[in-house]
Amino acid sequence: MQRLFSMFPSGWPGLGLLFLRLSVAGALVLTTQLAQPTPSGWTYAAAIVIAVTLCTGVFTPVGACFGLVSHAVIGSRASVGGPWLGAVFCLAALALVMLGPGAYSIDALRFGRRVVVPPPR
Repeated sequence: MQRLFSMFPSGWPGLGLLFLRLSVAGALVLTTQLAQPTPSGWTYAAAIVIAVTLCTGVFTPVGACFGLVSHAVIGSRASVGGPWLGAVFCLAALALVMLGPGAYSIDALRFGRRVVVPPPR
C-alpha cells in the first residue's frame, strides 16, 4: 500500500495539501450544482461521497482520480466558467493524485511511516 502514497509531509506542506484536498472537494460539489439546475440524485450523491473522502483523506489518490473524471465530465457541461474553469479544476485534482494526502489525513494515520521497535529478547 506504500506505493500508492509518495510521502506524508507535515507542517506548511501538509497544510497546503489539506487546503488542496478541500478545494478540489468544494469545486466538485460546486460544479455538480452548477452543471444542471437540478442534478440527479445519484450524481449529487456521488459528488458528496467523493468530496467527503477527499476532505477526510481516505484513499486520497483514488478519490482524486474519481474527482478528476467527475470534473472532466460534469465541468464540461457547466454553463458557468466554461471549459477553462473545468480544466483548472482537473489540473488541481491531477496535482492531488500525484502529491498524495499529506500528514493531516486518515491515510497518513493508516499507512504512514512508523518507528518499529523490536521487543527485547
